This record gives sequence, structure tokens and C-alpha cells, in this order.
Amino acid sequence: MASYPPGVPPTYRLPTVRLPRLLDDAARDFPQHTAVVAGRVELTYEQLHDQVDIHTRALEHQGIGEGDRILVMLETGISLLIVLIALWRRGATAVPVPADAVADQVAMAATDAGVLAVMGTAEAVSALEEHDAIPRVSIIVAGDEWRVPGTGRRLLRTPRRPRIRVPRPRAGHRAGRSPERAPDDASVVYTLRDLLDDAARASVESAAAACGDAVDPTDLLGTEASSSAPPVGQAETATVDGPALVAVGLGPGGVTAVEHSHRTLLATAFQSRLWVPDVQAARERILVAEPLHDIVGLAIGVLAALLSGATTILLDDPSVSGLAKAIERHRPTLLVARSGRVVHLLDEGEAAKRDLTSLRVCLAVGEGLPDPVARDLERRSGGARFRTLYGCGDAAPITHGQPVYGRVIPTAMGLPVTDTLAVVVNPDDMSTLRAVDEAGLLLVRGPQIPEVGTACADGRSVDGWLVTDTVARVNGDGWFTIVGQRDQLLVRAGDPVPAQRLADALCRRPDVRDAEVILVDEQVVAAVVSAKRRPPHPDALLEVLAGSFDSRSLPDRILLVTDLPRTEDDVIDREALQIQVAGLLCAGELSDSEAGADDERTR
Repeated sequence: MASYPPGVPPTYRLPTVRLPRLLDDAARDFPQHTAVVAGRVELTYEQLHDQVDIHTRALEHQGIGEGDRILVMLETGISLLIVLIALWRRGATAVPVPADAVADQVAMAATDAGVLAVMGTAEAVSALEEHDAIPRVSIIVAGDEWRVPGTGRRLLRTPRRPRIRVPRPRAGHRAGRSPERAPDDASVVYTLRDLLDDAARASVESAAAACGDAVDPTDLLGTEASSSAPPVGQAETATVDGPALVAVGLGPGGVTAVEHSHRTLLATAFQSRLWVPDVQAARERILVAEPLHDIVGLAIGVLAALLSGATTILLDDPSVSGLAKAIERHRPTLLVARSGRVVHLLDEGEAAKRDLTSLRVCLAVGEGLPDPVARDLERRSGGARFRTLYGCGDAAPITHGQPVYGRVIPTAMGLPVTDTLAVVVNPDDMSTLRAVDEAGLLLVRGPQIPEVGTACADGRSVDGWLVTDTVARVNGDGWFTIVGQRDQLLVRAGDPVPAQRLADALCRRPDVRDAEVILVDEQVVAAVVSAKRRPPHPDALLEVLAGSFDSRSLPDRILLVTDLPRTEDDVIDREALQIQVAGLLCAGELSDSEAGADDERTR
């Protein structure tokens, strides 16, 4: 705690409110301030609040409510933001995935989550129709429904198809069972626009009935909610500890899912907001470079922006040039992005020519920005502070951070963020703490982490603690440094060395085509294949690694080779490589001073 910079509290009393309350407060305090920008479209907080209310009424009228899990497959934009908040207001749980996600993986995720219905684009719904595991209830979202009241279109009109209520799920659907099918087992597909129209019709008829003959029902057409009015459609029994989001990971390794409550997402938003102590209410413009189905973009970006009444800028072009162009065009003061996306801002081309000087702070979420990259970006942006936030995947999007102001150790993951406990323990006996600067297994605990027992490698669990697979060190001042993942380490003289992280860092260089790190005769050797005719010098590569890694994690030698041996499955043959490198070392064909002197000598 003594290492915390001024203005950042080590602990903070979180309000016991659900996520829609963030929008309610911002709409009350800053109704005419711009809430969200997507491309050339903007909505004020009052307009966003009204749109959420209209969509909430439609969900309520359609029978979607507390305990329901809804698969959401929409592109990042205003529609997705409105749908998510409306679902939360109804007490439903959102399961957001990319609109273009692989259908097989989405079907698996939907089955595991026990979703009741899917809300998505016509293309996404069409791609899922062939999978029986997907709910037969589909709501097609065109993406322009929220524009309707502002354009003056009549909300009351004859629906294009009869309204069909969502079938109620069988008891226990949240345990992974499929929701109940429609009685005829046929697909039930309707549009969000029809759902909104039907809810508006019911609202007009109800208001007319309450007024009797004093008011003509046609006078009530297009009536919108006021942000000063109580929230509509609010679930009466939903609590802050109720589920709000299932964060789904879709990748080559399979499908993962982590359930977050309103409390855990709120804690994440507060932790990222408190980490930047000079944020000014209703004066910040926050560019969120990650999609909203990513918990980084949603919690660290959008929800933290709502806390401050900031303007959220949603990135509509995720390319490198698109990010740089958005910074120049929208002039954000803060940037939230994964570290890999931030690094590419230095790529040659259009991105390198854009003006980044509006930025004051960049929160780069990931394993960290190499120190030379951070310095170059700070120079290009005229002094913006590029800082790393580190998390443990979807289970804990943020646990540590490099302070925005004050002392920074470039090679460290940083200090535990507000209200977060972190320890380094003996992997074989997690009740035993490691000594200062001794490597061990990282455990974390905090309000942003779902309160469930987390399985350990040997099948046991530590209640309340997230048992990561990360090996780390902590110094006497509380600074934590990542070594690497347990299954990706080499052991040199009893000390772990992050072989995979070193190889990945080398491969990110444009002058390196391939790299692998192995252990040969108690030496850690990085074998590197050059991507250019004139290969880089090993000393230059070692200097680059020193900007991102602790000195105890660096390889003993870097050797340039013509190629890396591979198996029939195109996987690097580590045993063959060890024999090859051992032969080179024994023969003395390469020395530290001679390596890379010329291409022929290297071969």
C-alpha cells in the first residue's frame, strides 16, 4: 500500500447497486452530455436512457425477465449497448458473442449456458438455424431500431407477423439444459422492431384505458419515457449478486465461460476508473478499442465511462489504421485497448502518420507493453502515459496495474489494484508463501472475481481465491512480475524461465521469421530464424528482450539458424532442435561475437 501513488485508494466502498443504475445516475446528472459515439452517430445520456427504457418495455412485454439467459450476437455499436443494459434492467443475463462467431462453438456455448433465446443479426441467426442446440426463439436485430423515435416514425402500426411470446424455460435451465421448445417444435423468429411496436401498442392502449374518454389514443402515439422518470421494467427481486453476464471465450482451445454478477462487473469498472485518479466527471472522451462482447471493452471501457459521465467512443474499424484514425478524428483523452492492439499503433503506414496528441492516458490490458514501445508511443502522443493493466482472462479482467502517475517498473506487471489481494505461494503447498523475489504460483482475490471455488491443478479448491496458472515473483515493495505460465517454463539452476513468452516476443519482431527457446546443457538458448537477408545481431535481440523481461528470465544465448526442425504435424521438433543446437555449441561454430556477422557464417 505504501507503493500506491497519490490519489489512488487501496480500498473503496463499492455501492450496492445493479449496473443500469450507472446510466440512471449519468442521465440524471448530465442529460445533455454526449454519452456514446459510434461512427458519425451520437446519443446524449438522456437519449440513451430513453432508448434503454423503450427496449426494456419491449422485453418486459415479451416475457423476457429475471433468470433468463439471452445469447446476444451483434456487432459492436449503439444497438448492442442498448440491448445489454435493457437486459440487465429486466434482470436477465446476457451471453454476448461475436456476430460472426463459428456456429459450432456458439451452439456449444449456448447449450452450456442454457440460453432461452438469441438476439442477433439476420446473418447470425441464419447461421445458427441448422444447430438444434440453439433455442428456437430468435429475435432479429437490424441495428437501427433505436433510431425510430428520433425520426418521428409512428410507433403504433400493424405488426408484420403475430406476436409470439417467448416459451418459458424448464426448471433448472441455468444448469445447462436446453430451454423449452415451442409447442409445435417449430422455429419461432420475429424482429426486434415488431417487438418494440407491439410493446408501444400495449402501452398506448393501457394509457388510453387509464384516461378513459378524456384522451384520444392517437394523441399518445410515439410517447417516449423521460430520463427523469423512474426506470421502467426494472426487475423487482434482482440483486447485485445476481448474474449479469456470461463471458464466453471462443478459441482453438475450445469454449470457456465465466459468469459475472452485477457486483463483479461494477467492481471491475470502479477499479479501472480509480486507477486514473485525475478523471474529471463529464469531461473525458474514452475510446474503447475492444468489442463489447469482450469483457475488457465492456467493463474497463464502457462501464467505467458511465461511472464518470464520460463520452464513450466505440471503435467501428478495429484495424490498425482504423484505431489511429479514430484517435485523430474523435480526439479521445483516454484509450482502453488490449496491449497487442496498442503496440501496432507504431506500425509503419497510415497509422504512423496520425495525430495521437489528444490522449492523456492509455490503459493497455495484457501482458505488458515493451518499454521501448511505451516510450515511442509517449513521444508520438506528446506525453500520454501508456500503462499496462494485467488480468487473469475473463475470470478477473484486471488484478494488477502499473500506476498512471508515480514510479513505474517497466518489466513488472505492477501493483494489485484497489481492494485486490495477491500472493505468491508454493505450487505444491498453497498454504506456504514464497519468500520475497522467489518464484511461485500466483493467487488473487478481490470483489471483481466471481465468488466460486476455483479448481487447482490437483483437483482441490481454494475458496474465494482465484488459483491462476501463472508463475510470478513479488518484491519487498509489493511489485509483482510475471515469469510465465506453469506449462511453458524451463528450469535453469532451479529458476523458471518463460520459454514461450520469450519465443513469442522474438517472433513479434519484423526481422524474425521463427523462434524457439530450449534448454541445452543447463543453458537457455533461443534459436532464431531471420526473416530478412541480413539477419539481426543477437545482441540487438537480447537488448529488445531486456526491455520486457526481468534479467532472471533472459536467455543465456541467442543463436541464428537457417530453419527449425518440424514434425509431420508442422510442430517444432524440440528434441531435434536440442541436438542441432548442442552440436553447434560443441563444435564452436558460433560464438557470441561471431553470431550474425554475415549470412554465410551463420549458416
